[in-house]
Amino acid sequence: MALPTEKTSFEQLYVDLLFTGAYLSGTQGLAPLGKKVLDARKQVLAQAAKRNEQADERVRAHAQLSIAWDVLGAPLISFERQAAAWFDEDQEGYAQVFPSTPKSMLKQPEIHRAEALAPVLAFAKQSGLSGKIALAAKALTSAWTDYAAAARESHAADQALAAAVKALHLTKIRGVVAMREIEGELRAKFAGDPKLWKRFFRVKSGKAEAEHAAPPAGSEPPPVPPPATGKGGQ
Repeated sequence: MALPTEKTSFEQLYVDLLFTGAYLSGTQGLAPLGKKVLDARKQVLAQAAKRNEQADERVRAHAQLSIAWDVLGAPLISFERQAAAWFDEDQEGYAQVFPSTPKSMLKQPEIHRAEALAPVLAFAKQSGLSGKIALAAKALTSAWTDYAAAARESHAADQALAAAVKALHLTKIRGVVAMREIEGELRAKFAGDPKLWKRFFRVKSGKAEAEHAAPPAGSEPPPVPPPATGKGGQ
């Protein structure tokens, strides 16, 4: 017999809580203790589900960010062509707007994108442009606005997942504490015979462990996915 700890896997914790809760609930006079354990398990499962949902939302947000960055590529290339014609022989002026090529800019990781495109966007937003370059500038700034919104959503999803992971850990601790508290009450109740209180806790050893430790399908929260590594989510 071994009580769960903070390091116990979720799959084992689910089974430990269920075994003890069910055993106590079905034992005359101990149903209130069983309910306490099962309630703690229910809270862990609920928070795990929320964490999983938030992990999915994070992946979707990263995908939308990648899409927005992909969409921005064509307007950037188009604007660069119009800017080259606009500056004509003024290579110095052109270099101030495009210190690097669009291809290089589109390879920038997310953290450097705003900085890389800053001179381009500043020029695109200025007054005085007309004709084809004005149309290209409008398309570029519109695409950047959409990308910036997607980036905010992506960052918000990262933060929301971090909060959900923290909340799940705290709920797990409450489940562990509930088991410790129940152990203490049972020790006091069956002080004259330790074997009587130990039976309410799952034995983890050998074949019995292998046969009874299988978690409910889909119960284990999946690992937190790393930040997207495609060109849109770097």
